[in-house]
Amino acid sequence: MMAGQFAKNEPYDKIVKNILTAEQEGSEMFYVQYRNAPEEAATAVARFFLGTQLQCARCHDHPSKVDAEGFLRHGRVFRAACRRR
Repeated sequence: MMAGQFAKNEPYDKIVKNILTAEQEGSEMFYVQYRNAPEEAATAVARFFLGTQLQCARCHDHPSKVDAEGFLRHGRVFRAACRRR
């Protein structure tokens, strides 16, 4: 799926949107692996698409990035998506 999109020179933002909104056939599989684990989905999205590591913020605040509360906020964004897939 993604290889074909890259081969067609699809814009990166469109590819990411298709994955995160799970509106394209097959893209819902991204969320299936994180069912009942929205914090894991947030960590994966930050790592895959933003190049940022959030998992350290689970246990301690990072001085220049995300604190533990920020980590939980990121996880809440994916709560509904992870449950309905």
